[in-house]
Amino acid sequence: MNKANVTNSPAISKTLLCAIAASAIVGSIPFVAQASGTANTSFNATLTLNAACTVSAENMTFSPGSNAQNNLSAVIDSTSNLSVLCTNTTPYSVSLGAGANGTILQRQLKSGSVAVNYNLYADAVHSIIWGDGATAGSVVGLNGSAINTGSTVGTGGVGTGNPQTLTVYGEVATQAAPAPGTYTDNIAVVVNF
Repeated sequence: MNKANVTNSPAISKTLLCAIAASAIVGSIPFVAQASGTANTSFNATLTLNAACTVSAENMTFSPGSNAQNNLSAVIDSTSNLSVLCTNTTPYSVSLGAGANGTILQRQLKSGSVAVNYNLYADAVHSIIWGDGATAGSVVGLNGSAINTGSTVGTGGVGTGNPQTLTVYGEVATQAAPAPGTYTDNIAVVVNF
């Protein structure tokens, strides 16, 4: 065969073109080398804990057990426990509001327009009125106890990260007895932190 016949042959041309195309494809595949080093970085892990408190309260029920108590000619006592949970090392204080019917210095249980006087105390002998600390003669509770703050809100209670129990002491003092009925009030409990 002569040179001209080889290049003009259709079978050889297709074979030649396929070979050229194959070599072009193989030539375009990148060469991957084996890794011979490392690359390093780092990242930060962060946790931000904010001061926080929660509070829950048991209802206080005054239960007259005698005829004298039903006539309010004898004192009726009761208690309520507050559970305060503040983050560890968070200072806090607990204030009790005046209620819906009276003042901090003279709270009232009511049935319609008829009132029965009572109050809430920081101590079992009922000598320290538990209030907002801003009312002269009232206190705010601190970390399981109470502190007499006069006219300022006290500080000094510290959260532990576990629930802390504060007891509120209630007393219905002797007074003229109203008609039988259910007398109620609602006290706001505020944790300041």
